[in-house]
Amino acid sequence: DSLLSCLIVFGGAGIGGSLRYGVNTLVLRVLGPDYPVGTLIINVTGCLVMGGAAGSAYEVTCRSLGASFLMTGVLGGYTTFSAFSLDLMTLWERGEPWPALVYGLASVLGSVIAVGAGLFLIRSMRHDPQPAPARQRLPTQSAREAHRDDCQATGKQQSSN
Repeated sequence: DSLLSCLIVFGGAGIGGSLRYGVNTLVLRVLGPDYPVGTLIINVTGCLVMGGAAGSAYEVTCRSLGASFLMTGVLGGYTTFSAFSLDLMTLWERGEPWPALVYGLASVLGSVIAVGAGLFLIRSMRHDPQPAPARQRLPTQSAREAHRDDCQATGKQQSSN
């Protein structure tokens, strides 16, 4: 049962990660890399689906393989922001507004601080304390798109491969 559950979550996470990649790629092509609209769309839609799934799953059973596949697997691969939001709303609905507020603030601020610390540590190991340029390639941007953008920025001719 435990192995089957792990395999089901694993499969769902692959689907969720692929969906995330697809949404980010589409949004980058349509709107460009200037603002993380793709991430915003992913977080909001993931939270919408998580809310619907949580409402449905708790009426049936939260331990079902279907709930594990969708909520932990697919949505976990798509966005962990949905799990954070569900945890926060669970605290709120239990009548615990202060723990919900502390959890929300600690999660957001802690995450931003942790990213900053990770960037600082890596840059200090590379002896490069400078922040990245404003138009740096986003992790979801394909190498071909990054090359095209670099060529456009420098005025160089693109290769046709």
